[in-house]
Amino acid sequence: MRHDLENKADVTLMPGEAYITDKPLIITTILGSCLSFVLYNKRRRLAALSHAQLPMEKTQHCCVDNCPVKCNAATEDNPLKYVAGSTETLIDTIQSLGIAPRELDVKIFGGADVLKVAYPTKSIGKQNIEMAHALIDKYKMKLVAEDTGGKQGRKIVLNAGTGDVWVKKIVNEMRDTRDDSVGIADYLHKLK
Repeated sequence: MRHDLENKADVTLMPGEAYITDKPLIITTILGSCLSFVLYNKRRRLAALSHAQLPMEKTQHCCVDNCPVKCNAATEDNPLKYVAGSTETLIDTIQSLGIAPRELDVKIFGGADVLKVAYPTKSIGKQNIEMAHALIDKYKMKLVAEDTGGKQGRKIVLNAGTGDVWVKKIVNEMRDTRDDSVGIADYLHKLK
């Protein structure tokens, strides 16, 4: 996990990264089927953002019964790559600072169905969303905003000083948007 020790003005997260700060930074990431947790504590003005690729590490079984490949078989040692691992890492760090999970405002983003699957199963995006909700329930956190699912990626912009998040949907360049009455390329909204 990266910290703001370098005193950067802006931070961009890549998959398998997380960031926690009490500085008023702008933190961004781009998501497809990946999922981001935003955790914010108003009392301490502490913000955290994760960029997780998969719901949880799967070392002993396959995603689909008839698949011969062991997914992520013990070769991945980065817990931040997973929704479960990254969220638990952030919560552990935040708890070590004297903030209980129930004191956090939670926002979740991503989990789009941007990858085509060749077999009938839940998409990675849907699995990521389900894991996020399970963790919110487990830690009894307050979900205050959610923009998940769908078929489009998202750019997430977090104002770490206020906890505000802006979301911009990403248009798939291969998609014909001529008949799109909503104007998805210009779709930008602020979640508070």
